[in-house]
Amino acid sequence: MRAVQSLDGMFKLLASLPAEARHGMVGMYCVALESHLALLSQSLAQGKTQETMAAAHKIAGSAGMMQDQEVSRAARAIEAALRGGREEEAMRHWASMQDSVNFTLECLRQAHPRPLKKQESPASG
Repeated sequence: MRAVQSLDGMFKLLASLPAEARHGMVGMYCVALESHLALLSQSLAQGKTQETMAAAHKIAGSAGMMQDQEVSRAARAIEAALRGGREEEAMRHWASMQDSVNFTLECLRQAHPRPLKKQESPASG
């Protein structure tokens, strides 16, 4: 099993933030990873190289800002492989990136569960 130490930089960054900002940042990062990963998957399956590179670039940037080195590295590798016309290599990196993203999401959700919102009482009418 992969060591959580690979996410130390991200957890140190998050620990430096006030709780509200930390929860917001974690939420935004999880949504960004999930949406960009879905876009990358779809564009890769459809052979849309430019769109795949754009999605990989967005993932690499988001991961870099969050200090998520494994995800950033895998996304940059996909982008570089496609830029060089090496589609088979990109597919190998795709499997690695899926694994890294899933690991990151699992760790974030365990370490920073979303706070429950207070239920609003229904309006009486």
